[in-house]
Amino acid sequence: MFRVYNEDGSVYSSISLKNDTMEIEGIRYALSDFEGKRKEIAKAHQFSPFNFYPSSGYVLQFAYKGIENGKVRIFINGDKGITKLLKVEDGLFAIEPWQKYLEGSIVEFDPGKNPLLEEGKNSSGKIETDINIADSFFSVIEVKGDFRRIECTDFCDFKCIGKAEGWIKWRDGNSLLIKFVSAC
Repeated sequence: MFRVYNEDGSVYSSISLKNDTMEIEGIRYALSDFEGKRKEIAKAHQFSPFNFYPSSGYVLQFAYKGIENGKVRIFINGDKGITKLLKVEDGLFAIEPWQKYLEGSIVEFDPGKNPLLEEGKNSSGKIETDINIADSFFSVIEVKGDFRRIECTDFCDFKCIGKAEGWIKWRDGNSLLIKFVSAC
């Protein structure tokens, strides 16, 4: 059983893979229904994890703020800065620094809001390409501060036709400008 705790040590949410259930603030949901109820759950409980893929092995990801007194402070809603706690002793999670998580990850992004750039800096020129960037997948080659060098990559049934490589801004402060892809 995976648990997220309130400041006072009470259980905020619990997840049971065996029973396909997630309970948040005393209300039970089927994990398999999470995608369809994501907005409802976020509105009712401010529960909006960084990534949650119940249909592909139950990958649940939170951005974390830090570790203090045997507890990991995580953002359950990064957009609103809402945090809760995990107990290190529970041991049902792994902590991975951004740099490591980003390297080799597969991402999508909106080229209208976040264009492909020649260099990893805001003042860089934009790169024009023949491929439809919005419908493509990219792998991360290099990370430099708030920028990542990426290249179009084959992923699942998608084949990258043509060449597209450059830099994108992956975050603006605490806000992500890209979407991570973890499953087909």
